[in-house]
Amino acid sequence: MLLHAIPGSLIAALFYVARCDGNPTYSENVDVRSLQDGKILAHFTFARSQTVPSLRSQGLHHFDLLPRQIAEITQTFKAPEWHLSFTQGRWDMKRWGPPPRPAPTGAELYAWLDGEYDVNANWAALASALSGLFCASLNFIDHSNTAFPIDTFTSEGSYEGDDIHIRHATLPREAACTENLTPWLKLLPCQAKAGIAQLLNPHRVFDGNYHSMAIDVRWKCLDDSCSLSTLEVDQSFTAVLDPLRSEGYVGRSWDIFSLFDRKIEKRCLIADSSTIGLVLPDINSQSKLLSPASQVLPMPESGTVRAVYDAKGDLVSELGVREALNFSGTTTRVYHKADILSGHGQEKGGVAIHILNRNSNYDAVASLLESYPWWLRVYLHTLKVETREGTIVGEFTCTSQKNYKLTMLVSVPSVHYQPARDRERPSLLYVHLNVPANCSLVLSFDFDKSHLRYTEHPPDASRGFDLGASVASVGMWENAHDPSKLVDPVLAFRSAAHTTRMYTDPILVALPTPDFSMPYNVVTMTCTLLAFLFGSVFNMLTRRFNPVVVEQQKTETGDGSETSER
Repeated sequence: MLLHAIPGSLIAALFYVARCDGNPTYSENVDVRSLQDGKILAHFTFARSQTVPSLRSQGLHHFDLLPRQIAEITQTFKAPEWHLSFTQGRWDMKRWGPPPRPAPTGAELYAWLDGEYDVNANWAALASALSGLFCASLNFIDHSNTAFPIDTFTSEGSYEGDDIHIRHATLPREAACTENLTPWLKLLPCQAKAGIAQLLNPHRVFDGNYHSMAIDVRWKCLDDSCSLSTLEVDQSFTAVLDPLRSEGYVGRSWDIFSLFDRKIEKRCLIADSSTIGLVLPDINSQSKLLSPASQVLPMPESGTVRAVYDAKGDLVSELGVREALNFSGTTTRVYHKADILSGHGQEKGGVAIHILNRNSNYDAVASLLESYPWWLRVYLHTLKVETREGTIVGEFTCTSQKNYKLTMLVSVPSVHYQPARDRERPSLLYVHLNVPANCSLVLSFDFDKSHLRYTEHPPDASRGFDLGASVASVGMWENAHDPSKLVDPVLAFRSAAHTTRMYTDPILVALPTPDFSMPYNVVTMTCTLLAFLFGSVFNMLTRRFNPVVVEQQKTETGDGSETSER
């Protein structure tokens, strides 16, 4: 009865004051664009932030728009920054350009942990907690597949204290499906019941050529003492769809609602902004829009324009283009090619990593991280770095001088190698490289394949073992084509203003695989022989032989003669 006596305006005012206490913000957006090969790229972003106490103070009790599970996991396991992604499919860097949010195939988790506490224990607990939250197999992350990157990953937050440790792990065989999408959507303030999240139709996004869902959590200090901080939680979903599979693809036109087979029926009222953007190649492409946009914003970094629609207002019935948009080729200046296996047989092998610098005016500096399981024994003395001259991918030609190349390759301080220990830790290789302009660099090394126990093979051992993607963070260095200003690649990378992270595709490695039918055959034959021998011996030893006496009986016939019967 007391609640009914309180006026509704007072309740609304109290809610407004409670929300403004932590200054929470929430925005959602989706950008849709046509790719060079006719595919459609849709990138969803859901960003939240709120002012919170210090991470070490344990004073976060009011979560407001923040997901309570994420905030409690971050605070309990002292992980001020962590990133998680589930990806399926292959991103075509050459045709599609750089991805909106780089991620390798499978599951990837990396986090910065507070060194004032047990880092390894918190890392294992963090992976286990996220495994249960997202219905994934992250509990398979342990010390045997955990890496310790040096410069490959750049922190996006600011923490309390300087004793911060980073951990990184990947599960290339982890598949992303609706079991992961459902808890991911439940973390949103409006979930999938309102706002642009209604467009995430699992039947459509998982039917595409590529899909990736990610969550990024950052704890940022607002002052020097870090007594007051900001907790940022960003969720993103990237999908590459084929418009030919949608019912709304007529001629060369496509519509967003037909592409996802869903419409935005309800608005997310608690969102500060909810927008839908159609990326156009130039300002003259507005005539190809099915409906006029409320505003058109230029995007100088990519040379395109963005037609914006307000999802909180009155949406039009059709959002799309009338015909295919002719985008220019990829703007990727540095292209990290996939790993290539070498060697033959099931005993020895090798890996070659290709990095191509398309920029004709600047050299590229790269920090390369290679992490391989313990059952691949990497030989550091076989490490080779070569720069190929001649024509590379059409018009690109390596023009550097030979002495300049040899100086800019690999120096001793730029290589760090950690050998593997059987069933304890992987082998880690960190290399800082300088890639000359318009040149292709190839890094290769050899390895041996170990023999595993039959219990260590997966159920489909004949398929092979997945190797995680290699990671490369690339930055552009201004002292290009000037041998007199050569610097160490480590210093050049750390002084780069902007770096781009890239991944290769996972590769399959065939290990010596035993014949798993032999144990069954041996067990069957052994059991048969034991049963036969044991049965015969047991029968002979336990059977008792007793003599049987048969008495003869005499009978008389009709003629007076006698016969005997038994």
